Amino acid sequence: MKAFSFRLERVLNLAGQREKLWKKAVADAQAEQERRYRLWEEAVAQEGEAAREAAAARAGEVDVAMAIQATRYLAKARERSLAELSDWQKARRIEQEQREHLIQAARGRRTLEKLEARRYRVWVKAANREQDRNLDELLHQVRRHPLGEARG
Repeated sequence: MKAFSFRLERVLNLAGQREKLWKKAVADAQAEQERRYRLWEEAVAQEGEAAREAAAARAGEVDVAMAIQATRYLAKARERSLAELSDWQKARRIEQEQREHLIQAARGRRTLEKLEARRYRVWVKAANREQDRNLDELLHQVRRHPLGEARG
């Protein structure tokens, strides 16, 4: 019997490569999401600092110019904080989408691997049956024509 060959081997290899690409995409998206989270944390810290400065500018004897400047700085810090939050949320969504693609790619690869294993088991059974038939035929010939008898 000829050797086992999985006709979809190339497809299985491509599925493995596809899964590796999605793994890299997920890792990149996760790194970007973490970077965006750190930027958002920094923006929130700056917003807190700006809020304290604005409160200090309004406390005691009020310097109007200083209070206006502190309020503007606080508004810009809030804008940056909200923008960074939006960017972080977008990066999280992208990471989740990449992860879903990775899961689908892994499922596809595993499905092909299961198919290959199933076909290999069928091939082994067929090879064993063929070997059993050959042994049975040989045994049948030996019984019909023992070694000491002349063949006609």
